[in-house]
Amino acid sequence: MTRSASATLGVIFESYGDKPAIIDEVGTLSYAEIVARSKDISASLNKHNCLEGSIVTITLSQLREFIPTLLAILENQCIALPLAPNTPLAILQNSMTAIGSPWLVTSNGANHPQMSRLPLGSNLSLNYTPAVEEPNIHNYFPDAGIIRYTSGTTGEPKGVVLSHTAIIERTEVSSRLLSIGPGDTIISPVTLSYHFIASALSFLRAGALVVESATQSAEQII
Repeated sequence: MTRSASATLGVIFESYGDKPAIIDEVGTLSYAEIVARSKDISASLNKHNCLEGSIVTITLSQLREFIPTLLAILENQCIALPLAPNTPLAILQNSMTAIGSPWLVTSNGANHPQMSRLPLGSNLSLNYTPAVEEPNIHNYFPDAGIIRYTSGTTGEPKGVVLSHTAIIERTEVSSRLLSIGPGDTIISPVTLSYHFIASALSFLRAGALVVESATQSAEQII
């Protein structure tokens, strides 16, 4: 039976309760708040008929938005396609069409013409285009959870499928190898919402506090 990465991580996050998980320019977000937000977003995805097997693109820079959204997508048995938040619009649309993703989660300020915009909780929008043909990836990868594009340094970027099982195991191994625990604070002057499995998700799984600021150096944050 497939283990849900969202359910596994959600139980771990809930065990940390009101312990601070993320600090950024907006303020502090606790582990309990991450779980609550993910449940709200999951309900909104269901309401908008973003159904099991759909590929949902995410372009969010802040962890406070990205992590709950990712957990919600996985909880709904959809497949997450994270793209860099600064991806140009033309490349974003081409990537979504090539991979078969009709759904896009953005912050409310993002402008994506030719896509219908639906509310998705606080500060988030769910954009939809019916023109994209979905590839039914679950027919070939029943445990599919995340699609990551390769860097393209050795050819055209390719979509690599990561399973729910792989997400659970990679975050567990990464946190263990890095010897991170609830007493640790991770300082990041760069966004962690794109390269996130061996970093942000692993840090949070271990109960660490992530201090995120893309506008300050590590020395300034300290």
